[in-house]
Amino acid sequence: MYFDNINKNKLSREIMDASEYAKIINNIAVFKGLSPKNLERLVGVCTRVTYEEDDNVLEANKPGEEILIVLTGRLAVVGDAGETLALIDPGLCVGEMAVFTKRNRSANVNSVMNTEVLKLHKDDLFTFVEEEPVAGNIVYRNVIEILSSHMANNNLLMEFSHMLDG
Repeated sequence: MYFDNINKNKLSREIMDASEYAKIINNIAVFKGLSPKNLERLVGVCTRVTYEEDDNVLEANKPGEEILIVLTGRLAVVGDAGETLALIDPGLCVGEMAVFTKRNRSANVNSVMNTEVLKLHKDDLFTFVEEEPVAGNIVYRNVIEILSSHMANNNLLMEFSHMLDG
């Protein structure tokens, strides 16, 4: 199995970090409900990356290749006109919808300050989903719930907009 090739000779500090990171990932909506073992497997294929303040982290209109999980610092989702659409604080992620929908990214993401993230590449995520079908079903169910919630919110916004226009 792919994940069996992960280096098992980690220092105790790295193992502690993996457990801590797994707790962070467990609080992210996409991964909610996964077992501690599955969460640690996901952490095992993540890469820690640090961005400096004002770095362009993800680029709009590019394919979604990875999910970023903020550990420290802050990222900003930035629209075409340079406006901040959302702030991504520690314990939150960005990029997951482009990965799951296989659509290009809808906005730029920049670092607001020095920021450390866990980067989960889509190939590693989808390998995990294939090798762990029960966990994969949980992840896909979570994505469906997130997308359904977004649709419901958009419907409410459209209804409200029509009320203002009428």
